[in-house]
Amino acid sequence: MDERAASNWIMAAAVCSAGLFLAATAVAMDAQGPPADTRLDGVPRRIDLHLDFDVDTLRGWQIVDQQPGAVSHWYTRDGALRQDSGIGSVAGEPASYGGTMAVVKNRSWADLAYAVKLKSTGDGGIGIVFRYVDPCDYYRVMMMADPRDGGPLIRLDKHVNGHVSILDVLPWQHEIDRWYVLTAVCQGSTIVVYLDGEPILSANDSSQSRGTVGLACCANKGAAFDEITVLRE
Repeated sequence: MDERAASNWIMAAAVCSAGLFLAATAVAMDAQGPPADTRLDGVPRRIDLHLDFDVDTLRGWQIVDQQPGAVSHWYTRDGALRQDSGIGSVAGEPASYGGTMAVVKNRSWADLAYAVKLKSTGDGGIGIVFRYVDPCDYYRVMMMADPRDGGPLIRLDKHVNGHVSILDVLPWQHEIDRWYVLTAVCQGSTIVVYLDGEPILSANDSSQSRGTVGLACCANKGAAFDEITVLRE
């Protein structure tokens, strides 16, 4: 089994164990497209967005660089979206982990389940953003392994008018160069974060009611993302 096939198998197993029955669709969608009814915790939902980066394009994405004077480097290769510039700063208290984001243009969701397959070849920050409104307002989940930058941890935070607040955090060391599936589920003010199908972080917060989704890096020269899926009611 090659790396891509193995990582797709991980994606299928993880989303199923989380109750996200994406297994047959988020990994290999047929010519008929996604099914009309995909259930999340008994709630009927539809796959509203699915991206696997098999096509070499960044069309439909907006790149948001957060460190003044630094430039990110996002590109597609081998069926994944990658970023390798090392842009990022941990300034502030709590640490901002501001680096670079790639967000989906012209879309907005309120209640959703958002799943991303990701990995890092280094110990910098990597994660996802959701209910993103603008560069100062969004929710984010960030995995940071580097102890010099406050790691190892996985953290759920919110950004309101540029101010960072930690909603939940867990000491945790991600393995280098291993694919994980990171999932954020939003129902009203309730947010639950899953890692490989296991709930690990949660919060109740109503700062952001809706927005788009995206990807995030901080001081990471080897970030890769694949199999991006959004479900909605």
